[in-house]
Amino acid sequence: MYQPHHTVRNDRETETERQQSTIAGVHAMGEPIVRAGGDAHASIAATAARGEYKRANVRAGGQHAMAPTRRTRSQRAGLTLPVSRVQRRLRAARVAPRVSVVAPVYACGALEYLVAELLELAGNVAHANKKKRINPRHLLLAARNDAEFSRLLARVTIPSAGVVPAIHPNLARPKAAILKARLWQDVLPSAAEDAN
Repeated sequence: MYQPHHTVRNDRETETERQQSTIAGVHAMGEPIVRAGGDAHASIAATAARGEYKRANVRAGGQHAMAPTRRTRSQRAGLTLPVSRVQRRLRAARVAPRVSVVAPVYACGALEYLVAELLELAGNVAHANKKKRINPRHLLLAARNDAEFSRLLARVTIPSAGVVPAIHPNLARPKAAILKARLWQDVLPSAAEDAN
């Protein structure tokens, strides 16, 4: 927890102990005292190096106390997607009369998981097509070839992605026609040789 950088009155310590700790540049709590003199920068650097505080603003009049580092809710939750923005969108969409503080964190976690899975599948498709960049076509093929994503994104149209290559069985040539074509391919080369 953040403690202000000034000496703290402790009833248990004597006056001489307090003077000695002040001379040493340390609080009774064990934290360095920030002075306007030369050792202020050293004590600020020491606390900043521990990662507990960020650098204070230096003004012409002197040195200000260190403030605790600010961490976003996304950083605290270990997420990449912005929790605050999702909360704002949930409130604007009126999904419920009240939105809990935990709801956008949970929603961001779920969205981040889905995005990571889809990008992994799209990366595999891009690698199979010998491409280094994922484009909308790769996203579509990844989503449509996975059963769960295909159900989830059934009514979704991805722009500039095309369609999944497939021929309906009723439109495919019947097996008899395929066999006949193969037969003619075997016969035609021999007929061409006879003509020569």
